[in-house]
Amino acid sequence: MKKRRMLSYFMLATVVFAGLFMYACKKQEVQQTPVPQVSAVVKKITKFRDKIDQVRDHSYTRSGNENITIDSAKWYLEAVTNYTYSDPAFEHNQMLTDSAVVSVSLSNGGIDIAEIQVVYDSLVQALANYNANIEAENKRLLMMNLVFDSISLRENDKAVFKMYYCFGGEVSPSASTLDGVSWYWAYNLGRCEPGGEFPPPHDAAKRIAMFASLSLPDLPPNTFFVDLSEIEPVKPHDFLDANNETMLFYLEEEGSFYHPCITEEEIIQYSHNVTFIGNELKPYPKDVVTYEVKPDVKYMPQDYIYELRHLLKITYGTLIQRIDPIDDFPTD
Repeated sequence: MKKRRMLSYFMLATVVFAGLFMYACKKQEVQQTPVPQVSAVVKKITKFRDKIDQVRDHSYTRSGNENITIDSAKWYLEAVTNYTYSDPAFEHNQMLTDSAVVSVSLSNGGIDIAEIQVVYDSLVQALANYNANIEAENKRLLMMNLVFDSISLRENDKAVFKMYYCFGGEVSPSASTLDGVSWYWAYNLGRCEPGGEFPPPHDAAKRIAMFASLSLPDLPPNTFFVDLSEIEPVKPHDFLDANNETMLFYLEEEGSFYHPCITEEEIIQYSHNVTFIGNELKPYPKDVVTYEVKPDVKYMPQDYIYELRHLLKITYGTLIQRIDPIDDFPTD
C-alpha cells in the first residue's frame, strides 16, 4: 500500500492553466522592504575590510590585544564577503548552492585580528574555487551565510564556521524552462523521462527551490544583504493547505523504498507553497534571500513504512545599499 499526499484536482488544474504559461516570466507581487540609503553599516564594513587589508600587507599597527568575539567575527566575515563579492540583484536562470567549513584558533575565548584575516582569505578562496568550476559564462555570488554552532562545532581551542553560499548563473537552455516532464523527487536523479538538456545536477527538490527563488521580487542594483539568518527547517506537516494536505512534498511507502516522480505541475504548485511559507515566516524588516529544499528519508520499522519528505530551509537578510563596485574573485 502506498499513501501519498497529493495535490487536489482543482489545484492541479489551476497550475496547468496559470503556471505553465505565466510562471517563468511573471515576478511575484510581493512588497519589497525599502532599501536603506548608505548608512553607518557600510562605513563599519569598509573600515573593517581596510583593517584586514592592512593586516595582510603588514601595514597595520596594533593597539594592544585585538581579540574579536565569535559573534562579531561571524558578522564581519559574512558582511565583508557579501559587500565585496555578492550581487543578489544579478539576473540568473540557474541557482547553485554548496557549503564549506573553516576553523579558526581561539585566544581567551575570542579571535585575534590576524586570524580573522586568514579566515577571510580562506573563505574567499573557497568561493573563488567554486566560482571557477561553474560552467555558466555569466555568474555571480548571490549570498554567503556564515554559521557558528557554539555547542556542536567547538573543538578544543578552535571555533568552526560553516559557510553556506548560493551562486546564480545564466545558462542555455534555461534551467527554468517548463516542458511538462516529471522529475525524480531528489538526490540529483534528474528527469523521470529520458531526453532533454538541463544542467546537472537537477531534481524536483532543486526545481521547486529554484522556481520559488526566481519568483522573488527584483532587487535594486548595487545592494547586498547583511544579518543573514536561517529558520529551523520547515517540515511538511508544519503547513497544511485548505484541503488539509501538506504544502511540502510528503510520501509514505510501505514495505519497499523507491524514488518517486513529481510532475512539473506539482513542482510549480509546491514552489508557490514555498513562497507562501517564506512570507508567512518572514521576520520584519528582513527579506527572503534564498530558498533551499532538501530531501529527508525516515524508516519506521514498527509499521514497515518509509517516510519521504522535503524539508525547507529559508535564508532571510537585511538589504543594504553599497557604495563600492563589486569585486571579481581572485584567480591566483
